[in-house]
Amino acid sequence: MKQSDADVSADWARTRDSLKTRWVAAVMAFWVSVAILAIVFFIDGRLDPILVSIALGLLFVGIWLKIQYQTHLRRDPKGP
Repeated sequence: MKQSDADVSADWARTRDSLKTRWVAAVMAFWVSVAILAIVFFIDGRLDPILVSIALGLLFVGIWLKIQYQTHLRRDPKGP
């Protein structure tokens, strides 16, 4: 069964919104982790490797989600 243009557009928009929400959440989580890392650094005087790895992991997740989001935007069913 072939989907109608309206169904395809609705699915595309739903996926777009989901990707954007996940990307924004990843960016916010990254900045919160950086803030916690900075606070711990100023209190303890050294970088905590676990917190650094969490911040870097969130950075990579954010970059990956942004790439997914931009790729999805290029596949707009309505055209460029």
